[in-house]
Formats: sequence, structure tokens, C-alpha cells
Amino acid sequence: MNLNAFEQSGKDWEPKAHSAEGAWQINVQDNGLILGLGADFRTDPGPDVKLYLITRRVQEVGLRDQLSESGTFVGLLQAFEGAQQYALPDPHRFGAYRAIMLHCERYSAVWCGVNIN
Repeated sequence: MNLNAFEQSGKDWEPKAHSAEGAWQINVQDNGLILGLGADFRTDPGPDVKLYLITRRVQEVGLRDQLSESGTFVGLLQAFEGAQQYALPDPHRFGAYRAIMLHCERYSAVWCGVNIN
């Protein structure tokens, strides 16, 4: 499988309980996929905010959906603003995912997300 087909970028964060702004991109690195958030990235602070890959579009996700049960965990958000990178799990299944979401697991709050693919 050619992972280069999954490279993409944007600034189109869709709000849910909170919003985010700033660039994001998915690139191939060392036979895997990396999600990069740009230096201009920022979102509201909160406890326990995590990144998930999900198989639904952002519009199909409710404000209180449990993404830990239906999504694939990427990592704990490293910072609420600024550049950061995350290795995306299982790159050969990446085509099944339709969105990257921020989710506060502690309060069951879907923060925001971006549609991919």
C-alpha cells in the first residue's frame, strides 16, 4: 500500500463542545503516518483531552459520544497551542478512518475534529 495517498492537510476544524484553529497535516515518515499540528494550532484547555481516529465524519459525532469505545486512540494532546506531532497507529488501516477528533474523556465531551480522506 502506498501511504503517500493518505497525505493531506487543512485548517478546517469543526467545533463540537469546543473549537480549535490552526493548520494540521498528515505526512509519511519512516513507513508510518504522522499527524502534525501547526505552530498556529490552538484550542481551549481542559483535562484529559485526547486525539482519536474515528470511522465516522465529524458531523455524525454527538457532543457526548464515547470515542474511547468507538475510536482508535492516538495520544494525549501534548499542548493546547503550538506545533506538535503524533504517530498515527496502524497506517495500513488508515483508509477506514474519516475524522480526527479531540475528546475529553473525563467529562465525555467531544471537543472538535477534522474530516480526513
